[in-house]
Amino acid sequence: MTPWPTDDAGLSRAERRELQQLLAARGHDIGAIDGLLGERSRAAIRAERGRLFGERAPDGRAGQKLLRTLRAEALLAAPESPPAEAPISR
Repeated sequence: MTPWPTDDAGLSRAERRELQQLLAARGHDIGAIDGLLGERSRAAIRAERGRLFGERAPDGRAGQKLLRTLRAEALLAAPESPPAEAPISR
């Protein structure tokens, strides 16, 4: 059995909810976004860990590295806000 990595801290429940939201936004069917990582969430985590980190046999562990990486991808994919309109001077 492989021990949990010590260089990748786990997630709080709020962070697990955020991770689920990010996974759902990527098109994964994870069920309810509740901060509880069930089998569908873990399957999505395995898929993303394989895609992002090139793991051959990714596990379903949710950690800070995965959350940070998905956050960064979401920021890059977000449409830019339109520039604020300049006030009209009279």
